[in-house]
Amino acid sequence: MPIEEQTSFTANFRKLLLADLSLQLPGSPLSSSDGYVLTEHEVFALLSHASILAISSAAEDRALAYETTTRLIETLQNSIPAVIACTDIVLSRLGNFPGRKLLRTRYTSTPENPPHVPVLLALERAAREIENSVFAPDGSGVALTDFQFDLFSSLDNSGTVSVSAPTSAGKSFVLGLDLVRRLRKGDRANIVYLVPTRALIREVTLKTRVLLRQAGLEMVPVRTVPFPVDQEKAPHGAVYVLTQERLVSLLHSSRGKAWITRILVDEAQGIQDDARGIILQSAVEMVIRQFPTAEVHFASPLVKNPSYLLSLFGRNEGGRSISETVSPVSQNIILVSEVHRKPTQANFELLADHDRIALGVRDLGFSFRGTIHKRRSKFAQAITRADEATLIYADNPSGTEEVALALIEGLGEPHDVDQEIQQLIEFIRVEVHPDYPLVKTLPHAVAFHYGFMPSIVRAQIEELFRRGKIRIVCCTSTLLQGVNLPARHIVIENPHRGQGKPMTRQAFLNLAGRAGRLVSEFHGNIWCLTPAKWDVPSYQGDKLQDIASSMNEVMSDGGTAIQRLLAGQADPDEIDLAEAALGKLYCDFTMAGKSLAQSEYKTQDNQAMLSETDRRCAAIVVTIPREIIDANRSVRPDRLQALYLHMKSQPDPTVLLPLKPGASGSNQRMEEIILQTQKYLEGTDTESNASYKFYKMLATRWIYNMPLGQIIREHLAHLRKKGDSRSSSVIIRDLLKTLERYIRFRLVKHYMAYTSLLALVLNEAGQTEQAKAVEPFHVYLECGASDRSALNLIALGLSRATALALSSAINLPEEASPEDYLNQLNNFDLEQTGIPGLCIREVRELLGI
Repeated sequence: MPIEEQTSFTANFRKLLLADLSLQLPGSPLSSSDGYVLTEHEVFALLSHASILAISSAAEDRALAYETTTRLIETLQNSIPAVIACTDIVLSRLGNFPGRKLLRTRYTSTPENPPHVPVLLALERAAREIENSVFAPDGSGVALTDFQFDLFSSLDNSGTVSVSAPTSAGKSFVLGLDLVRRLRKGDRANIVYLVPTRALIREVTLKTRVLLRQAGLEMVPVRTVPFPVDQEKAPHGAVYVLTQERLVSLLHSSRGKAWITRILVDEAQGIQDDARGIILQSAVEMVIRQFPTAEVHFASPLVKNPSYLLSLFGRNEGGRSISETVSPVSQNIILVSEVHRKPTQANFELLADHDRIALGVRDLGFSFRGTIHKRRSKFAQAITRADEATLIYADNPSGTEEVALALIEGLGEPHDVDQEIQQLIEFIRVEVHPDYPLVKTLPHAVAFHYGFMPSIVRAQIEELFRRGKIRIVCCTSTLLQGVNLPARHIVIENPHRGQGKPMTRQAFLNLAGRAGRLVSEFHGNIWCLTPAKWDVPSYQGDKLQDIASSMNEVMSDGGTAIQRLLAGQADPDEIDLAEAALGKLYCDFTMAGKSLAQSEYKTQDNQAMLSETDRRCAAIVVTIPREIIDANRSVRPDRLQALYLHMKSQPDPTVLLPLKPGASGSNQRMEEIILQTQKYLEGTDTESNASYKFYKMLATRWIYNMPLGQIIREHLAHLRKKGDSRSSSVIIRDLLKTLERYIRFRLVKHYMAYTSLLALVLNEAGQTEQAKAVEPFHVYLECGASDRSALNLIALGLSRATALALSSAINLPEEASPEDYLNQLNNFDLEQTGIPGLCIREVRELLGI
């Protein structure tokens, strides 16, 4: 292309950017935007250039073609009919069929018919669609993007695929199509869909069930708890939707042997996430070791080195890596800065690659100063239009609640509250607590979202937000772990994660990728407030980031964190990571008789430290079978040995057995067990720290099927009697956090270790029947239920609240399978059960009715 033509395009495209974004900025401009108006000649010059770029193989050219045509559509609307037809052709050439569907739905009067174009172009358009079309689960045709089609083909032809693509590229959709394809082949596929958090289990489970119903595969069991499916009862195969911890539990289940033919690791970049990253790596390695012919596939957002995962797990041979950088939805990263001595004004800049494009100063009509919560809330209100959705990022759960309350500050009672929102409010009043802040915010279509809030409440917020009934959600980094909650706008300011660590570039890109809803918008906006004050400017940098396993990072200096751990000198925030690394090293090297000094962790700089770590690990003497160490890698092997020796010293080890919930003495026995796990597995001084008494109280209520609302009310009453004057919302949030972090996570792994060691001691004492009868308390604690009917319902994917309500309201046989329950639920008149309306809605969603 001639230089002058390229220069003209660059100038016209810059004018287009300014014209498009000027329509989206809040407040009033301080100068005229007349200079942003494009002439018809400039419009057609841009379209001509975009049509050429669309057939390029270069990702940056294709992205520019998309940006040009979609911004012209957004700016001009229907004022020039030819723009619609040209954009339709460009999107077809790009293989962006979701974007083309949006174009036809929003800007044409007959969306089922394509815009009229010359015959040759019409033939080209039809050919592009045909070559990218595959059969959907219901037998209809569905046109995939170029990236999706490539991924779909690769999953069928490669034993291992590692794919990297933007958040909105449609990876999960293709994984779902492939899951159905595998089950249809009739070779009894047993598929594990691995998700990073419990918060994502429900979403993936429901989507999987929808796909299976569409494909006529309703008989395929879909499980969310780590109990193996009886192969004789699953002739068509089975699907497990699990976290890495639940997968480890499944692989070491005492209730039969699991069989796995394929594992899909979604959000695989989690391999670098501290202790849980090591658990993820160990879980995948266990699958490969037990089932060497199993297919293993990884999906990550915007990773520069997806092939790293193939190397890490020894799957280079026969494996394939795919990297996609072009998203079917684009994002505008807009920097919003304060103006000196002008509190109501803000300066706007668009971050384009490594360039900043000035968008001008505008008067917002409110103070852009004050507290961070008020600034975010006022700004979110200013940018969110009637038909739009906005996410506001907060560093922690308390921040989400404070921003949500700031959003409704000064607002009167709304006149009309949506019926479904009102139903959710009434559920929260009864089943959580009347003082939970959502009761105040939801009437205004405002909510908050974080990982340890009640699962059924969190799920309903997600659903109502997707459907536009909730307009603004204040959220934490739970969204970075795969929860599908896209929005038109994301508001973010100096973000941090976890223990106050500044958000990384990769985490920012993952969050930013949720701006813009596929088939709802061409672009999403990420508004970065006060960028000059960010601790780390994660809004700028490369679009692709390297990943490395958390284990490799720990071992890069030879494992000094492990040395500090064993010497009792580890910092509190590195203990979990060091313990997970120690457990993995001890299994993979010490017990296997391998040398760390000659391992894959060796570098020129760390050999001496590796040898020292090797020596210290070798000094740990255990007599426990490797299988138990392997199943409990996140617990220190020396502490497992200490608990084992304590159990061996008991004249009658049956006195250590957990008692079935409700049995005489079961509460006292649980207190004794928690005390022992704290003393031997955590190293807690239980003489000076009596926290085990509180944890026992909370754990017994949790697994004895006590409704969450009752647990909260009793806890609040207890603290009020003791003079605790904190607000109810703070106490509720702390209690929910303890349930999630201690009862459902730390105590789960400790109980799993305790029961596996106890079974060993009982077997060694010749009491094999007693060993077989050890209750799976780790499952009870994670699920929050102990009777078989409630566990079966939870295994289907229902929340604890709905499972408990149903098991109390209707008579379900305990010996039946979860699939039997599913069939019976179809025959019940749910309205007559008396369970809350929100629970009825969840059951109907599960059943697809």
